[in-house]
Amino acid sequence: MSLLFALKELGLPGSQSGMQFNNDVLFFGSYVSSLDV
Repeated sequence: MSLLFALKELGLPGSQSGMQFNNDVLFFGSYVSSLDV
């Protein structure tokens, strides 16, 4: 989870690209969570 939060911190808050990046991170995070053992 710490990695997911770190990736979100790399996003640009308040910007459209940042929001899209965060959405991609959340999607990736949920995908990784489904594979996490």
